[in-house]
Amino acid sequence: MLETGLLIAGYTGVITNLVYHRGDQVRMSFGFIYPTDFAAGIVFMITAWIVLRQARCTWIEIGMMIISVVLFEKYCDVRNSEIVMIILIICVVYLKIRNKLAAKKGKGYIPSLLLKILCLVAPYGLAGFMILVSRFYRPDIEWMAKLNTLFSTRLSLGKEVFDRYDVQIWGQDIPMRGNGGSTEVVADYFFIDSSYVNILMRLGLVVFILVMLIISIIMIKNLNLPYMLMAMAIVCIHSVMEHHMFEAYYDVFLMLPFANFDVKDIGKRQRKCGN
Repeated sequence: MLETGLLIAGYTGVITNLVYHRGDQVRMSFGFIYPTDFAAGIVFMITAWIVLRQARCTWIEIGMMIISVVLFEKYCDVRNSEIVMIILIICVVYLKIRNKLAAKKGKGYIPSLLLKILCLVAPYGLAGFMILVSRFYRPDIEWMAKLNTLFSTRLSLGKEVFDRYDVQIWGQDIPMRGNGGSTEVVADYFFIDSSYVNILMRLGLVVFILVMLIISIIMIKNLNLPYMLMAMAIVCIHSVMEHHMFEAYYDVFLMLPFANFDVKDIGKRQRKCGN
């Protein structure tokens, strides 16, 4: 519903719709500062919705997710969010089927040990990969050059970051200039897209380690909850290419270690306070 509302509002001029072009492809922002920000917001929102719905997620909802991918391709050309959304759809369908099969046996679906291990190592593997290929990027190495093209020059930009700045314990100010907020061509473009490189270089080694530990804590606490593991894996995959991992208005999952889900206990404390 939100996505549909934004599409209509953007088309009718109710909200400012910044329109960019990549070749012949039109890229609309629908009220956000850039198409990728719009798409990322939808991806994170749907991921959170799936965690709330879990096995109750209907085929109609899955169909709406598929439509989202089509709309992304037609109006936004956001390859990262499209790929991540497809992965999310596949995971939701898989979990829906596995839960249905488990329900017939009178029990709930619990992920296998292998799947749990893969989820636990995923953030470290993805972070390590993106940081290392950015730090040691060389355009004369063919596979790196091809990967850089596939990643929309994120590796060469990451290499530039490491060439200009050193990793700091407590972070540092790194001025960035991206394409968002204006359709004018940016001559001195310099932006750290990957969340892993962004957090490490701008917020520092301590914050980077804390973020990785928070992700691990969330996963360990929810090892038997497949939908939560899936959500964290989706966030980690999306963060390879985009910078929203440490933005609370996108990644609400980082706040989970500080949340209290014991509703009954909260109710008891409130009644005591009332007395």
